[in-house]
Parts: sequence; structure tokens; C-alpha cells
Amino acid sequence: MASEPRLRILNMLAEPDRHFSHQWSADPVAFGVCMTLIAEALAIAQPTASRHLDLLRQAGFLTVQRHLKWSYCKRDEAAIRDYLDWLARELRSASPGP
Repeated sequence: MASEPRLRILNMLAEPDRHFSHQWSADPVAFGVCMTLIAEALAIAQPTASRHLDLLRQAGFLTVQRHLKWSYCKRDEAAIRDYLDWLARELRSASPGP
């Protein structure tokens, strides 16, 4: 989460119809967004984008599915919500009491 490109990816994938409406190979909302388009949107090389996407997948924030020769990414909203809930609890328990 300390990476600007990864935060941008999560933000863009929160509204795939807004950021990736030009995707023709599959519905970006229903199916996910092609990794190639994510790399283009970030203006970074495909291998760099793949590394960021893989880290987000390993963290559980993205699901990735392959179709033909492409890989499509979609946010895992339940996992993101669980993480944010956990983080809020941790921050509350770490704060000094009155």
C-alpha cells in the first residue's frame, strides 16, 4: 500500500467503466481490466505493471483471470473491505487511551 502505482491501480479499478471504457475484449466491470491497458494507463512498461499487479494479487486485493492470451484484473472488494476494517481496529488499539 505504500506504492503510488499500486494505489493508482486500485483507484482506477474501483471505476473500471470510467477509466477503461475503451476495452473491447471484455466488459471491464464484469470481467476485469486487461493488464496491458493498466500498464498503458500508468505509462509504465508491461513487466513493471505486471509486478505491481502480482503484488496486489498476492496481498489479496485483486483477482486475475486469463482469457485467451490476456490476463484481466478485478478488485476484490471483500478483501479490501476486510483489510480496511482490520487496519481501523489496529489503529484504534494502538492509540493511547484517555
